[in-house]
Amino acid sequence: MKPGGRYERRSDAVAWRGDGGLRRGEFGVAGLCGSGAWPTLAVALGFFLVGNLMMVRLMRESGLALAVSISSVVQLVALALIGVLWFGERMTGMQAAGVVLGIVAVALIAWPQGAQG
Repeated sequence: MKPGGRYERRSDAVAWRGDGGLRRGEFGVAGLCGSGAWPTLAVALGFFLVGNLMMVRLMRESGLALAVSISSVVQLVALALIGVLWFGERMTGMQAAGVVLGIVAVALIAWPQGAQG
């Protein structure tokens, strides 16, 4: 960090070669692999795999619209919980109401409907 609270720009971290590849291994997965963060990478890929398998099953059983709605609200709630529990953030009343309304909206979309005819 530079004096005055500004961050330096590292232009070499995102330098592209002419063929579209990265010039240096300091960016993304290449940077993680070189830093000894293999366990973190493995856990993240495991969660990614499980999440994708759950989404495929949900899409097959209930359709794309419901699957995307459920996925969005699960992400909303998970990120809100991470912010509150991990980072010590405090949600305002409006933010908490937004999370609750998101949950209610998906519950209404997923609510089983009787036979229409």
